[in-house]
Amino acid sequence: MTLPLLLTLAAALPVAEESSSPFDAALSYQNPWVVRAQSPDASGETIISDPSMMTDPNGVTTFYQQTPMGTDPFAQSYPGPMTGDPWANGGVMPYATPNPAYGVNGPQPHQFGVKNSVDFGFLPSGSAKAPGAGGVNIFAVDIESRLTQPIGGAWIFQMAPQASYRSIEGPNSTLGATNLPGAAWRLGADFVLQSPSMGGWSFEYAFNPRLATDFDHMSGDAVMYDGRAVAYWTVGPRVTWVLGAQYWDRVDDIVVPYAGVIWTPNQLWEWQLVFPKPRVSVFLGTPMGVATWMYASAEYHVEAYELRDAVVGNARRVQFEDWRVMGGFRWDTGWVQSFIEAGYVFERNIEEQGGTKYGVGDGFIGRVGFRF
Repeated sequence: MTLPLLLTLAAALPVAEESSSPFDAALSYQNPWVVRAQSPDASGETIISDPSMMTDPNGVTTFYQQTPMGTDPFAQSYPGPMTGDPWANGGVMPYATPNPAYGVNGPQPHQFGVKNSVDFGFLPSGSAKAPGAGGVNIFAVDIESRLTQPIGGAWIFQMAPQASYRSIEGPNSTLGATNLPGAAWRLGADFVLQSPSMGGWSFEYAFNPRLATDFDHMSGDAVMYDGRAVAYWTVGPRVTWVLGAQYWDRVDDIVVPYAGVIWTPNQLWEWQLVFPKPRVSVFLGTPMGVATWMYASAEYHVEAYELRDAVVGNARRVQFEDWRVMGGFRWDTGWVQSFIEAGYVFERNIEEQGGTKYGVGDGFIGRVGFRF
């Protein structure tokens, strides 16, 4: 009689529900539009986006595993953060500098290996001023394959073969001196050497030779050389000062500053205020599981080619100069990154070797690109 009585009493007791961790609750929250640091979990609490603050129910950070009571968390036997690139058998440091990545913006580790990019751009008709006539349309394609690898002394070396195509329609002129061919090409390579961080300072040196021509008639003017030297001073996890200069070999010999500041006030914003191409980005979250940023940028842009005049037949360097203000979005799915942007191009000028220079009307500019 005792055993049946005990079984009856046990069945009558209330059954305690199995407790679930905050992670189980978060995973059960169905929301395809996840916004970093803003999407609540099932309990209504805000998800903390700083990896160093994310903890499991036992209060253990994601950087370290739980150890028995009394174990020294800083003992040599304790597992520490990753110190090697998992794609290189742990043989190299994963970061270009000792500074870690903060949030979704800020200093980022180098991705060693090959990174390919394909960009398309379109500048529709802008009216050419005298001595030009008619409209100027430009369709642009830029392709690059960049190899990044460590070398001795923790230095980083990059080599990037590049190819570009420009479809140029117009301008036309009865004077003959402003007739441009329908196509231009650029073949070159970008060589970059970056130093390790020393007391917060790191340095970058780059050399970019190229052949820019329509392949109709080529001379020494088709070969051009660009270069830059830049110093980076990281004064904290949020601020990096940039000071340098770059040389552009065009119709004019142009030296422009490569200077400014990179400021990441929090994990969502990045203010990359560096001339000649400043940009401000904000992380929007992961709509439909895709990391998404919105940004606004400006750019001072100058490129040149040796082109044969379509009427007179002589070859000379031709320089295309403009200022751009754009806004857009970029996405990262892991295996491919992409962007789309549109804006306004102004202060457009076409300058030819020998002194001919004329303006082109302001207008629209659109670009789209892929990284993989």
